[in-house]
Amino acid sequence: MSEKKASKNKNEEDKDTLDAAKLFVAAIDFGTTYSGYAFSTKSQPNSIYTCDWRRSSLLSNKAPTSVLLNHKKEFLAFGYDAETKYMSYLENESDDEDSEEEKEAVYYFRRFKMALHNQSVDMDSLIKDESGFKMKAFDIFTYAIEYLKDQTINKLKRTLKDVDIADIHYVLTVPAIWEDKAKMFMRKSAEKAGIKGNQLTIALEPEAASIYCQELRTDRENKTNITFSETIKKGMKYVVVDLGGGTADITVHERQPDGLLEEVVPPSGGAWGGTAIDDAYLRFLEKVFGEKVVQDLKLKELEDYTELIHEFEVKKRSIKTDTTTDIVITMPVGLMNIIKKHCGGIDAAIKKSQHSDSISVSGQQKYV
Repeated sequence: MSEKKASKNKNEEDKDTLDAAKLFVAAIDFGTTYSGYAFSTKSQPNSIYTCDWRRSSLLSNKAPTSVLLNHKKEFLAFGYDAETKYMSYLENESDDEDSEEEKEAVYYFRRFKMALHNQSVDMDSLIKDESGFKMKAFDIFTYAIEYLKDQTINKLKRTLKDVDIADIHYVLTVPAIWEDKAKMFMRKSAEKAGIKGNQLTIALEPEAASIYCQELRTDRENKTNITFSETIKKGMKYVVVDLGGGTADITVHERQPDGLLEEVVPPSGGAWGGTAIDDAYLRFLEKVFGEKVVQDLKLKELEDYTELIHEFEVKKRSIKTDTTTDIVITMPVGLMNIIKKHCGGIDAAIKKSQHSDSISVSGQQKYV
């Protein structure tokens, strides 16, 4: 028996042991911009349960990867709830500016996963919150994973009843281009969050996507009831492109004669995810209205700034390759007032902009 074959059989034995021991599999997708979870059962692995998160007009299977701590540096909120409470805190802080009473601080962390991509991290590495306050990255990651784990367990118990948490195996996804040190950091964070090491698998995001795609239906070859795996013959290679919020992973897989998948080209990629598009949108606004306008919007009108970004997220998801219609963005009142202060009004700013030929204003302009 060859070494490769022996390895294959051992993996199959490990898989069988796992399947026999665990009744549920829960996947946690810890993203740069958004995070979420899903689960399925051993008896019906293709029946996948997820959770919907809602904020105003945006409905998503994921919530923003945002963590809010109280003045004692204890966990307070995650996701949209963290955003809302943080904005409420800033609004109340602004209302109390003339008060001599000192307000208890909160600490708001967002999009902090990229710290594992941009720098070499260890258990003592620090990351900054929105105000510049530094805390250990390990603690913030642990808070986020623990929240998602608890949400998963609660939803699983509500959905399927009589669930023993010892019967759950967790899968935590990470980018393939991450270094081993970053992957180990995530494992230790998950274990600190209450997930036992023997109940946890760290999975590469492109590999998880590739396995999932095997079950997807496709209309290739003019057939309507055929899976992707049936269209990929033995020996064929295909590219897996995983476009996330922070990073883009590109890998090449090949179907082996024994039906298994093998990575034939090492993963490559970089910080080219959806947040790069968000950054380009903000740079576009700066070119039209000036850096000072965008800076003031974020510092002085955070609620309007957040609403503007969320609306852009909705529009971004709706754009298709054949989209030819105009993209309409509603300008918050706070932004309109800042534009009027620095530029004399939105019409004047657009006329002076290099993009004056591609932007137009419609509807009544409201100021306060």
